Amino acid sequence: QFHLSPLKVILEHDTQNSRRFLEKLLNESSWTTHFPDIYTTIGLSHLLETSYTKADDSFQLALSINAAFVPAIINQGVVEYLKRSYSTAEIFFRKAKNMESSDSVALLGPVLSALESTSPAAIDRGNLDTAMTDLNHYIGHFFDYQQQAELLLATIYLRKGAHELASAVVKQLLNTDPDLTEMHIQELLVDRRLLAWDQLQKYCDEIYNALSQSPTLTAFRGYCYLRSGQEEEAHKLIQLAISQQPKDSLIQSILAF
Repeated sequence: QFHLSPLKVILEHDTQNSRRFLEKLLNESSWTTHFPDIYTTIGLSHLLETSYTKADDSFQLALSINAAFVPAIINQGVVEYLKRSYSTAEIFFRKAKNMESSDSVALLGPVLSALESTSPAAIDRGNLDTAMTDLNHYIGHFFDYQQQAELLLATIYLRKGAHELASAVVKQLLNTDPDLTEMHIQELLVDRRLLAWDQLQKYCDEIYNALSQSPTLTAFRGYCYLRSGQEEEAHKLIQLAISQQPKDSLIQSILAF
């Protein structure tokens, strides 16, 4: 049951029952070696309940036992991100990254933090340069969450005024097979809601509203809706794009996914 607790917390949102069970294990010396995992899972349960202080306290307890327990560090970044303390969140994400974490939340977290701390209308976008470097490295070395990374890259190009590059990345995203980017064999004890499509929808909207309208852009917006679970609206937009450009194989392929 201990090994199923993270799954129950994350997939079933069974936070209270899982927490009660895990807290009992903290009183048993035979579970001492698992205390960082247990405290981190308890922290996740608080995080899902938006109890950020309790979540952070639990992650700190995990780190007091093992200072190099990367999932707890990444989750500290998630806490700060959700609290909109983006510069602090980036510190935690980069700390995990510097500990050679290959978890996508650690690697893409700094990019998300940079985007959230930079207004689309801001004149000074210098802090996006590092984020763009991070993204290009990620896309070149990792395939997991590839489409999400491409979406973030298109957003950065857009904010830097490089609309043609943003459009090119949108096409690249649509041409990426999503089935090949969803083999999320990553750390179970990390809250990865930051990379969920419903959380990223705002970047899809930003791109759609800023770029010149085209069937490809309409299909892109439909695809974003599809990935975020808004299937009815998604199919309307994709069918509209197909009717506008019926011989476009890229647009035709979206529904095949």
